[in-house]
Amino acid sequence: MVSYKRYIKFALVIVGILLIVFGCVHFLSKGYTNNYVLKDTYNIKEIYTKDEQNEHDNYYLEITPPSGTTYNYQFYHEFDNNNQIVDDVVYYDGEYRCLLPILKDGVKVDFVCYKDGVYTNYQALVGVDEDLDNYISKLDKKVYDSKMFKDDETNAKEENKITYYPKNIPDGYIIALSTLKGIVIVSDGETKSVDIFDEDIYKREISAFNENYYITADYSDNQNFRVFYVVDLITGKEKILKAPDNISFDAYIQGFVGNKAYVYDVNNEKQYEIDLDNGEIKAIGSASRGISYYDGKWSYITAVKANNKLLFKTSKETYTNYASFDKIGNKLSGFYYFYEKDEDVYNVYRSFVQWKKLRRKLFTVDDYRELAFEEDYIFYKDGDTIKMYSDYTGIKTVVKTSELSFNENTLFGVYKK
Repeated sequence: MVSYKRYIKFALVIVGILLIVFGCVHFLSKGYTNNYVLKDTYNIKEIYTKDEQNEHDNYYLEITPPSGTTYNYQFYHEFDNNNQIVDDVVYYDGEYRCLLPILKDGVKVDFVCYKDGVYTNYQALVGVDEDLDNYISKLDKKVYDSKMFKDDETNAKEENKITYYPKNIPDGYIIALSTLKGIVIVSDGETKSVDIFDEDIYKREISAFNENYYITADYSDNQNFRVFYVVDLITGKEKILKAPDNISFDAYIQGFVGNKAYVYDVNNEKQYEIDLDNGEIKAIGSASRGISYYDGKWSYITAVKANNKLLFKTSKETYTNYASFDKIGNKLSGFYYFYEKDEDVYNVYRSFVQWKKLRRKLFTVDDYRELAFEEDYIFYKDGDTIKMYSDYTGIKTVVKTSELSFNENTLFGVYKK
């Protein structure tokens, strides 16, 4: 009898331990919030989000030095030893207040500098403040190497009438551009040309990149069309999709939700949904039944509104101080990109969804509609080049071709395999 009671107690202890372990693993798998102090000076709030539905695993940091100015960061990089990813902090207090977190795993980022309510990366300020430049130049290169965040065009390769820079393109990333006959794909250090049409077509308004696909209407027809061509950027293979009706060239792509494209035909007042994965095209909207519209949530609009070429939006939010914005992500991961008009150009600011009012100026573009987002990287057109920005790299040139400046209808897309 005694041995039986001991067995029961032992079993209960084992079950209790297993429940505690399961609970800890389950809790940690969902992430954590950790507050800690470095050098008795820098207050750090670290939030790790993991395995949350519709969210990207990420680390979000807020670092506050004695000045009270908070600097924040978000990383999609998976650190080996999480729970405290900041080892040290370097801080400069002058006309500009600049902070650099020293991160685990050898992950490097640029100094972020603050002045008059504006956050800017140090690389955009080189030569502006002599005292700051002198301070940076004296730092150990193991702590901060300014060359890491400068553009490097010494690794150029030329193929298929484009110049690209393999060392500047992150591993696993695909960059594709439209050409007069189709598209060219840059992937794994080489290029591939995919011809869709037999003749040069300078303007293809019903065409776009989305995720790992390029879609275009059949411009070999004249007044209307029924065929869409879809190219998979990963394989380079082409699919031919046939719509249930003839579609006028007065149609336009309203936008994408997931891997589904939505096309509205103004002449016939019909809406089509194109599943780029399975190749199915179906009519889903008309003047009588209404037109589906997406701005973060689905609703219906009238054909009158759709006839004015009303494009899908990523969010219902509005910001009167900016020409436009994009929201990429959800509540615990992602970014806001704000576009501020400055005479003939637009200043691009980025904030993190967990603190959208704290915005950092990244760069300037001629047209904020010519941007591509992939994870925590952003790609943009700058004259005859496509450039890339991330906190890990700064601004880098990835592709150069005269078609980008010669033909304003040249499109580009980015996808991470």
